[in-house]
Amino acid sequence: MEKSRRKEPFRYIFHIPEACTFQINRINNSPVDSRRAQAEIVNLSRAGCNIVTPLKLGTAEHAIGLVLYVQFGEEPWELHGLIRWQTFADGVYNYGIQFDTSDAFRERMNIELRQLAATKRIIAQ
Repeated sequence: MEKSRRKEPFRYIFHIPEACTFQINRINNSPVDSRRAQAEIVNLSRAGCNIVTPLKLGTAEHAIGLVLYVQFGEEPWELHGLIRWQTFADGVYNYGIQFDTSDAFRERMNIELRQLAATKRIIAQ
């Protein structure tokens, strides 16, 4: 049997994209205080997620940090991360977010991912 070459955690796709809001909190490592904007989470892993929004955030020119606000279950989440890539298709921007993680965050995310999978809101990709 061949050993898996996968180096990153599994990515899970939402059957129906999960509504969230986000707020930019850093541009080029300088703190900023932006308004919240609407987005949807398309897929998710312990390390990051993919969001879609109609807003162009200028990631080609700047390093942008943000906070995603979402509620998967009973507890609200504040997911801190950095935009790693951007694409544009069908009138919306897709952003790849890499989370700022700790061991406690990864453990909480593991539990949440298992619960989302058990309720069939997500499937492994």
